[in-house]
Amino acid sequence: MEDLQCTIEPTAYGKVLLHASKHFSTAVQGILIGEEDGENVKVLDAVAVNHGQLALAPMMEAALAMIDKKCQKDGTKMVGYYEGCELLKDRTPGVVASRVCDRLKEPFPQAFILMIDNE
Repeated sequence: MEDLQCTIEPTAYGKVLLHASKHFSTAVQGILIGEEDGENVKVLDAVAVNHGQLALAPMMEAALAMIDKKCQKDGTKMVGYYEGCELLKDRTPGVVASRVCDRLKEPFPQAFILMIDNE
């Protein structure tokens, strides 16, 4: 299996960084929206879902349902999950990241986790 090639549009990248910058003292999470572009995945947008406590399953379920409806309307897909940890040197995806990404992989097997480097 070849490595996933991914392109992130500046708008999506900016939204991820702005979300993390706005809530710099807490963890942040969100969903990456995009499309398959031949052999690559192209991230077109990012939707901030939560900051602070990441283990709020009902909020994530509601967010995934709403984002999925938007993707169906726009002809895009939920292609990934992003997370920025609360601690400066922590770059390890947590249990929540793994579970959300597993959920995203059901309809889109190439789904991935994007970890924000806080340093």
